[in-house]
Amino acid sequence: MVSGDEDPEERLDPPTPLTTFRSITKHYREQRRTLPPPHHLLGKGEQVKRRLLQSNTYPTPFRMNLLYPQLYPSPACPNCQQARGTIYHMVLACPNYPAPQDAARLRDHHPWETAIWASDAEGQRQLISLADEACMTNGTLGVGTSPG
Repeated sequence: MVSGDEDPEERLDPPTPLTTFRSITKHYREQRRTLPPPHHLLGKGEQVKRRLLQSNTYPTPFRMNLLYPQLYPSPACPNCQQARGTIYHMVLACPNYPAPQDAARLRDHHPWETAIWASDAEGQRQLISLADEACMTNGTLGVGTSPG
């Protein structure tokens, strides 16, 4: 029952029923999504790297040591020997890694979480290139990803 005080335009439309397999799976996929998808201008390789960064599975000494301890005996950062060579440490926090100008800007103006949440193509590409540069210096790029 509608009261006389209620504006008819403020009433919510009833939800559209999910009747097809595609609409049901799309609904569940969108409900699980917590981070923005890769920008449509990114290439397939960049999209994969973006997802690796978002899921904290980018190939770093720390990650490679967990997966392949025989091939990567040390999880430490190769530049400063900190115990955990994570992607965050290698891109932004390593005191011995010669941080490029983009990393300095990222450190000063965009915290890591903001960079991970970036939805614009330029911001996503910037983070991917910084991660690639950092991983090239320690030899883990190319394990699980392909450049480009």
